[in-house]
Amino acid sequence: MPDPYEYVDEDGNPIDPSELEGIDYEVIEEPVPQTPPTGPDAPETATVSKGSKGIIVGALAAVLLVGGGAAFAFSQVGNQNTVDDVKSSAETKRQDVVAGARHGLDACDSSDLKKASWKRGDGIPALQLTVVGSISLPVGFADRTAASTDPVAETAILQFGDRSLGIYEEDPASELGAGKWWKVLADTDPELVVTGEAEGKGGDVDAATACESMKGGVYRVVGAGIPAKSKEMQAGLAQVSALKADGAEQTTVWVVAGDRLLKTTLEYTQDEEG
Repeated sequence: MPDPYEYVDEDGNPIDPSELEGIDYEVIEEPVPQTPPTGPDAPETATVSKGSKGIIVGALAAVLLVGGGAAFAFSQVGNQNTVDDVKSSAETKRQDVVAGARHGLDACDSSDLKKASWKRGDGIPALQLTVVGSISLPVGFADRTAASTDPVAETAILQFGDRSLGIYEEDPASELGAGKWWKVLADTDPELVVTGEAEGKGGDVDAATACESMKGGVYRVVGAGIPAKSKEMQAGLAQVSALKADGAEQTTVWVVAGDRLLKTTLEYTQDEEG
């Protein structure tokens, strides 16, 4: 009876198992499709199409992902690869393929940035903000946030240039009247540093190429420097009062969390197993 299978190597080329005599190898079988009979003279029973079997030869150091997710790993006889090594290599290749299929992130695109947000009932956000730097805001800034009637709506960030930010909080005690702001200025290069603070009179505007300012909320924020009072009960989530993507750096996002300004990078959330 003819062998109903085709055997292929790491490139998908046909290979004859008899040529591997004396060599250690393993065969991985893919599902064999059933081809229904067609035509008036077709037999009553279905025929079996040739499926494919991948041959694992014991280190050409190649890992190939094929249809159905089967992993074919190849190596020379006598190397010390184990089954765990093969699985590890296949998983690494899988992650590379997945990463290659992901689109490049642009934090200035609010639809990307929103994917790092969380609402009750949601699972883990698809994107996260990873802290890469942080500084303390002047004493009293967070107190003004707490005193605001709506902290999420009353905190804002403007970007005046590729190295200058303005962080604003509504100042309920301002002598200038309702709706006035307390302004903190910060330079972002060559280092992140607060350069001053003052009562703002309003009228400041973003640079022409600045990104949209985003209202705060609960976001997936990970890394060091997140104020303890901003962290939610669920690990990896934090309450932030304002966000703004950097107009000069594609994945940089500035975040106000409590009494700190965080420099973060927008990236894909890693798998739980990662």
